[in-house]
Amino acid sequence: MTDNIKLNAILGNGIIYLLDKNDHQKIITNLSKQIKDYIIENDEMIQERVKKGSYSFIPSFVDNKIAYKIASGLSDFFKEVEENPEHEIRDLITRKIYEFSNDLKEDPKWNDEFKTIKNDLLKNDKLVEYSTDIWLSIKKTLTEELQNNDSTLKNYLSKNLNEFSQNLKTDENLQNKIDHWVRVTAYKYILKNTHQAGNLISSTVGNWQGKELSQKLELEVGKDLQFIRVNGTLVGGLVGLIIYTISHFFI
Repeated sequence: MTDNIKLNAILGNGIIYLLDKNDHQKIITNLSKQIKDYIIENDEMIQERVKKGSYSFIPSFVDNKIAYKIASGLSDFFKEVEENPEHEIRDLITRKIYEFSNDLKEDPKWNDEFKTIKNDLLKNDKLVEYSTDIWLSIKKTLTEELQNNDSTLKNYLSKNLNEFSQNLKTDENLQNKIDHWVRVTAYKYILKNTHQAGNLISSTVGNWQGKELSQKLELEVGKDLQFIRVNGTLVGGLVGLIIYTISHFFI
């Protein structure tokens, strides 16, 4: 599946995307600041380097003066790069990165390099190791988050469940959508499994005892069942009375 994936082209296009958005300027600014600060904080090291490379007959104050000039010159240069977004060194760095990105995309040697790296990373034993480490890390994180009452994950889940519960109670549109989905899904499933649905209903109703059947009918029919019971009793009694009268007086 990964044979046709050219990582060098993906990486090259990614770098060009960052260059086109000018995001690399932030890196140049930050790097210039760090180099400037490092030079200022390590001026004694520069003095030692100058003395070490100097001739023995040159006085120390001359070496110190040279070291100071070097340190101040370098720090001033990187300060200019840091503060001037139009500095010429920025354009030079940008051009060099563009050249490297295009070379990364088009030069076959980079394709071969990344293909070798890709194949090494995707070996079966490596994949098993990666997936195991990832799963253990996720499992540990989830366990810790769920055990902590104030965890971000637990608060997030609680908030969303409460919102969903409230929406189910108050959002009529959501209720209708869910009801419609349930009806359509159940209808499709029953159509595909008509025979099994019929057997399920028959076996379920067949296993009901008389008392259980009466309770379920009463639950579903409600007050109408009481009306049916009363009517049945009255009709049955009336029919019995008529039969008794006929048999007693006319037969």
